[in-house]
Amino acid sequence: MVTRSMKLSKISAVVIFNIVTISLAIGLPMPVKAWKFVDFGDVQTGINDFKQNVFAINTKVPAGVRSFITMTGDVTTDGATSSWANFKTAAAPLNIDWSVNNPFQFFSAVGNHDSNNGANTGWMSIWTGNLPAQVSFSAYSDILADPNGRFGSYKYQNAIFVWVESPNYPSKPPNQEIFLSNTLARAAADTQVIWKFVLFHYPPFACTSQKGDWSPGIAWIDNYFLKYKIDLILTGDSHLYARSCPITSGASKTCDTANRGKTLITNTTGVIQLTSGGGGTGLYPPNNCWWVDKITSTHHFLDIDVTGNSLHVIAWDTDYYDDGTPVGTVQPPAKTNFRKVDEFTIQKGSAASPTPSPAGLGKPGDANEDGIVNGADFSIWLNNYSKIIPTPVTNSHRNGDFNSDGVVNGADFSIWLNNYGR
Repeated sequence: MVTRSMKLSKISAVVIFNIVTISLAIGLPMPVKAWKFVDFGDVQTGINDFKQNVFAINTKVPAGVRSFITMTGDVTTDGATSSWANFKTAAAPLNIDWSVNNPFQFFSAVGNHDSNNGANTGWMSIWTGNLPAQVSFSAYSDILADPNGRFGSYKYQNAIFVWVESPNYPSKPPNQEIFLSNTLARAAADTQVIWKFVLFHYPPFACTSQKGDWSPGIAWIDNYFLKYKIDLILTGDSHLYARSCPITSGASKTCDTANRGKTLITNTTGVIQLTSGGGGTGLYPPNNCWWVDKITSTHHFLDIDVTGNSLHVIAWDTDYYDDGTPVGTVQPPAKTNFRKVDEFTIQKGSAASPTPSPAGLGKPGDANEDGIVNGADFSIWLNNYSKIIPTPVTNSHRNGDFNSDGVVNGADFSIWLNNYGR
C-alpha cells in the first residue's frame, strides 16, 4: 500500500534532484537551512569556569540547535592524558562523540599548551587519540590534510572551515602553508561556499600586555585571507574576548572605515579577527589597540548563526547575568539569563530575505501564496524558467518572476533560494 507520506517523500526527492540540477547548471549554491555553531578557546586548568561555559552552551545553543563546536586551542594545560580526561569529563553534558566527522561534532586547532610548549614530546599521539575525527580530514580529498590532525578542513552546508597550527611544536607541520593556500583557493572557486572561516591559536593581532602580535598571522592576512575573502579568523591565546574592525591590510594596519565600529557589517572588503580566549582559564586585562571594535575580559563563548547571506554572532558572557550580577561558583548556575558582551551581523550581497516585488503578495519566493517557500514554489519557477512575462507584470511572482523584471531566470531562483523553508 502506498501511503500519502510515501508519495510526498517521492515528490520531495524529485524536487531536491531538480534543485541540485538547476543550482549546478546556473552556478548558484543549493538551498541550506539556517544553522549554528559554537566556538571558544583556552580551557587549560580552568575546569570550573569551563563547566559554567558548558552549562551556558547547553542553555543558549543546545545539542538539537547547534551543528557542532569548534575550539581555537589550549584544550589542556600540558597535553597530558589526565588533562584531556578532565576536559572531557567537564564537557560530558555536551554529549560530543569525539570520533564522528560526518558530520563533525567537535574539532579544534592546536594551542601551545596542548604540547606543554613542546615539553610534552608525546603530545601528538595523545592529541590524535583524543580527536581522531580530524586526523587527515580534508574538505577536498585531493588536498591532503595532516595525518596527526594538526591542520585540516571541513565543508559544512554553505561554509568552509580550515584549521591550522600556529604554535608549531616541535616544528611547523610539513606542507601546512601549501594546504592553507590550496584549500582557500579551492573554496574561493567553490560555488557552494558562501562563508569562509580559518581557525588557529595565536591571534595575528593581540591586545593585552601578556601577548604580542604574531607576525606569521599578519602575513597570512595579507597573503591569503584578504585574497581569498575569508570572513572570520577564529583565534584564542589571549584570555579575553576581542573583535577587530574589518582589517583591509595587516602590514599597513588599516580597516574598512565604512564598517568600522558597526554592528551591521555590509559587503565589507576586510577580514574580521575574533579572539575567543575565555573558555575557562585565567583572564588577561585588555589594552587599547588600533584594530579593536569590541574588547572585554570575561569568560565566554561564541554563538554563531548562519542564514544564507547573513551571519550573526553573539558573544555570551558566562561570568555575569544580564542584570549585572555575577554567576558565581555554584554548579550549575542558578539562572540562565547570561549577558551578551557583543553582538553583530555580517551581511553579504542582497539581504537574506529580499523584499517582494511591489505588486506581489505574501512572502518573497512564495509563488503559490500558501505562506511557505518550498518545493512547490520551486516547481512553478522551474516550469516557467526563461519565459518572458507579458507586461504589466502585476502578480508576476505567481509565475516565478519574483523580482518582477519580466523574465523568469536565475535572479528569481536566488530569491526563492534565500527564502527557502520560511
